[in-house]
Amino acid sequence: MLSQHEIDQLISSRANLWVPRESIIKAYLHHGLVTDRLRLELSDGRTVKLLWLPWDKALQPLQTTLRSWIGDKSHSRLNASLF
Repeated sequence: MLSQHEIDQLISSRANLWVPRESIIKAYLHHGLVTDRLRLELSDGRTVKLLWLPWDKALQPLQTTLRSWIGDKSHSRLNASLF
């Protein structure tokens, strides 16, 4: 578990992006040959796209976490296409 100081450092770094889970309206996961991606639609109207290499194996943990976060919101959905 991270300390509050470590969390504050991560949030304040320009190299990181902090997205509060309450602001996620929709999440789209896609598994590709070269990159995997996550596109988030946020409550303030912004869209955020994150890319990573498939061999990082981040897709499954993200899918599980996002389903638990936004699955209970009636207007939210998580679309995962796994090829």
